[in-house]
Amino acid sequence: MDEGRQKEQTPESLSQELVRTVGPLQEARWQHSSTKLLDGRVLFVSGGVDRYGSTTTTAEVYNPATQTTSFVAPMHTARRMHTAVLLQDGSVLVLGGYNWNGSMASVERYNPGTNTWTEMSPMPFPSSGHTATLLANGRVLVAGGSGYSANAYLFDPTTNTWTATGSLTLGRNEHVAMKLPDNRVLVMGGLGSTEAVQTSVELYDPGTGAWSTRAPSPLPTGRPTAALLSDGRVVLGGESRNIQRYDVSTNTWTTLPQLNRDHFQGKLVLLNGQLVMVAGYWDQSIEWFDSVQQQWVIVGQISLPQYSFGFSVDTWADGSALIAGGQNSNNNLTYATMDLFTLDTTCTPRTCASQGAQCGTIPDGCGGTLSCGTCGSGYTCSSSNTCVPSTPPPPADSLLYSATNTNSAQQNTSNRTLTLNVGDTLEVGTCNLTGATATGDTFLRLFGVSGTEVAYNDDSCGLASFIRYTVPTSGTYELRAGCYSGNSCNGTVVFNIIPAAKLEPLTYSATNTNSAQQNTVNRTFTLKAGDKLEVGTCNLTGATATGDTYLRLFGASATQVAYNDDSCGGLASFIQYTATTSGSYELRAGCYGGNSCSGTVVFRLTPG
Repeated sequence: MDEGRQKEQTPESLSQELVRTVGPLQEARWQHSSTKLLDGRVLFVSGGVDRYGSTTTTAEVYNPATQTTSFVAPMHTARRMHTAVLLQDGSVLVLGGYNWNGSMASVERYNPGTNTWTEMSPMPFPSSGHTATLLANGRVLVAGGSGYSANAYLFDPTTNTWTATGSLTLGRNEHVAMKLPDNRVLVMGGLGSTEAVQTSVELYDPGTGAWSTRAPSPLPTGRPTAALLSDGRVVLGGESRNIQRYDVSTNTWTTLPQLNRDHFQGKLVLLNGQLVMVAGYWDQSIEWFDSVQQQWVIVGQISLPQYSFGFSVDTWADGSALIAGGQNSNNNLTYATMDLFTLDTTCTPRTCASQGAQCGTIPDGCGGTLSCGTCGSGYTCSSSNTCVPSTPPPPADSLLYSATNTNSAQQNTSNRTLTLNVGDTLEVGTCNLTGATATGDTFLRLFGVSGTEVAYNDDSCGLASFIRYTVPTSGTYELRAGCYSGNSCNGTVVFNIIPAAKLEPLTYSATNTNSAQQNTVNRTFTLKAGDKLEVGTCNLTGATATGDTYLRLFGASATQVAYNDDSCGGLASFIQYTATTSGSYELRAGCYGGNSCSGTVVFRLTPG
């Protein structure tokens, strides 16, 4: 969810930011593999194809010249969460993966020249979530995988054989492996049986077949993404806005400026030697790292919706990247979408107007500074350099809080007790009420007089929270404010108590009312549209009936809107009505036919 937010950047140093739709894929797929072939085309293999996790054997190739794909020969075995490696002869090795039968050991090899697949010797153990790295001698290092495996093996494509090599110090899967310029392989982060895996770094030496433990990363990365810089340093991203850089030669880490958005399961790539973070589970944006200004800049947005993951990214030397496929975690839709993003770092100074700035001082994108003026009376310059109405102080009865690690408002919460009466309506929220604010994903829980939770809300107005609750029992209630899951957030919780409407009981005695059409005893009152009225000689505390009572309700235009004769299993009367129009209403109490009767009419009004 939305964590510690820094100022969100807009495109400043780019003269062009281009994202356009190409393709699409011949078949929608997610958790597939994409491999750029020697001729520049991209091979897409297998993957999940629907919301149920079904897999496919299909494969297709993207041609950058035509920006279209076409099917090629299918695999022998369907899978997803597999790995694919371009071998030195231009063929593609696909290893392991997952299907309905669980993790797989199956290995296949694709020959682009003959458009054929060949089944190879299976992996020594079934696996998904492992890494596969091509070494300088043509062999493939396979490390980690299913069950948080610490296994590592070498596959020789020329002999079609597997050989065990040194085991990882910590078992892991969904980690990242990066071959360094000196042919050593760096493994970072991932998921494991302990949280230590998320900061763990290990280095494989092909000369000795052994792994060595390196300095852990300062920040954990459970499902990392990484890019290799031209100077041999490695940049690591992961499950939040955090970005870290590792220097192998000095075995040291540096924390880089945070991203503007969360890019959980996003893809970190290098375009024209420059860092770019592509989308992710939480966000569709593409961010570029301006190494001069030392900040991340949002330069585009992919066409996949928010909450999409399992897509692939492939890059070319012209600074373009192809983003393909994926699945939406909210509705489990699988996509055939393909976006082509092109990075152009030619610097053209930008103006205040082109950046939507109305006030304050901002960079012109080329090392200069722009002064965009000041705001008029009653307005304040916001963090996005726009003039907004000055924020009034929070209401006196509000709760300002900042929290972290509340487990969705179940621990470490900020609390406020309230005394409420039967029929009161409590409105409380970090949105929907004047003065309410939310930064991050707030979470509210309301507990009743017995200490039992009676209402809660997470996302009501985006990531903010709002509760509306009508009190059934008088007493002390407690509001507990926190954040979704283990995230951090802050907000201003505003409380609004709408007192229970008081309509005194009506005691009457009547005869010969012709079913409450004459000689009635009446009560006039005002309702607002949406108010819920309950009125009767039964069903409500204090209501009584002797004889056959009859009630009629007339609306603002003196037209009857509701009536009741026999309710509550007898001769008493009860009406439940929600006002459609604001105005004056009248209740007329009488008796059935020409009979005599008496009763106490009780009113209960719940504001709309």
